[in-house]
Amino acid sequence: MSAILIIPARYASTRFPGKPLAQLGAKTVIEHVVAAALQTRAARPILVATDDDRIAQTIRDNFNSSEVEAAMTSENCATGTDRLAEVVRARFAERLENERLIVVNIQGDEPFIEPRHVDALIDAMTNDATLKMATLATPLKERADDVNVVKVVCNQNGDALYFSRLLIPFEREAGSFDKPRLRHLGIYAYEANWLLEMAALPPSPLERAEMLEQLRALENGVRIRVIEVQEVAPIAIDTPDDLVRAEEFLSQTIGKR
Repeated sequence: MSAILIIPARYASTRFPGKPLAQLGAKTVIEHVVAAALQTRAARPILVATDDDRIAQTIRDNFNSSEVEAAMTSENCATGTDRLAEVVRARFAERLENERLIVVNIQGDEPFIEPRHVDALIDAMTNDATLKMATLATPLKERADDVNVVKVVCNQNGDALYFSRLLIPFEREAGSFDKPRLRHLGIYAYEANWLLEMAALPPSPLERAEMLEQLRALENGVRIRVIEVQEVAPIAIDTPDDLVRAEEFLSQTIGKR
């Protein structure tokens, strides 16, 4: 069993065009993400899936090709899942017949991802051969009403019941829910054959409503194991304002070292 780590990176983001190449301290955002990925136990090379030559060239200029490689994908990929699936079909199709291949997806806008959290996700998939999909969450501590902060609720086994941009569960009486609310982290591990199947399925009704791809898996009966992790930096870069917050966080972090 191998864990392949793929980082989808798109230049033409609606809310923040060019964000993978935005400068964050001494590195670009995508360089921070790749540097963290290189500290995980995932197989080498780490793959950066992109349709943009500028992003690909940044990868080639800054990393050893045996460790990190740019994987060029179609401009027609509508989602990160489509981009991952295209890479898997092109590079790993022959291995899927005889090997349980795990594909780990780290978003290209998560510069402060903890490598040990990614390894925990790999361990979850490795230790349970029945799992087709797993993801990460952390206690929700701020921005609870922000629709860009995705929330998740789980069953007693730690599998996702639902993901939403709204605050869930709703408390009819204040204080009636006595467990920590969870913020979903957009990092996934997939069994590779399920990833290809999921990418071939049409967007589901709940997915279209919330604009959350993971709901496609739930609506098609696939359970998603949620691994709860602690000490997570509260910053993913979705907007230029997030980049300002990331700069401040990076300065504070460097100052404590």
